[in-house]
Amino acid sequence: MDASGGTGIRGYAGVSERKQKEFNAEYNVFTELKERNDKKIKKYQASVDSINNIINVQTDKYRKNLTEKGILIRYEAFDELLSEDKTGRLSNRYYLLMAILIVFELIPLIAKYYIQDRSYQEKRKLIDTNEIEIAQDNASRDLNVKKERNRIALEKDIDLIKILFEEVHPNRTEETKRIITDWKTNKKSFDELWRDFKKQILSKQES
Repeated sequence: MDASGGTGIRGYAGVSERKQKEFNAEYNVFTELKERNDKKIKKYQASVDSINNIINVQTDKYRKNLTEKGILIRYEAFDELLSEDKTGRLSNRYYLLMAILIVFELIPLIAKYYIQDRSYQEKRKLIDTNEIEIAQDNASRDLNVKKERNRIALEKDIDLIKILFEEVHPNRTEETKRIITDWKTNKKSFDELWRDFKKQILSKQES
């Protein structure tokens, strides 16, 4: 061992050892300072985060109020601006603009009630008349359909009644002969014959 620290230069190992000690001392100072600064940085960062949170909350609240009351705020600001207008130019322009907007809004109403009022009423009356005529035509059509249906039904019913009487006519004839035979046999009066004939043979009238 030549105390060169492997460099071949005498005394270098001692220099290296002293430098290492100085480095260690400085590093310890740096580490201690860093730890103290880190604590301060965390403390300051927590304060900054708290301030940022407050700012964010207040900003959101302001935006919400601006959305809900934006028109009112603008109106108040504009009203203050008009009150501070000493020359009156801004006020005159504002009133002129409002008058123009009001006229634009009233033009359709003026045109409706004064220019096109007669033609509008005539069109409305024509539409109402057409609707009434259509409704009357529909009612008349329904009534005619019902009348025709009843007429046809009556004709068919009469035909069926005729068929019925024609089919039962032979039986009624035989029954009439039987009543006459019984009348002769029992020597009944003509009134009794007529009563039996009317009761058993003739059809009852519909009431």
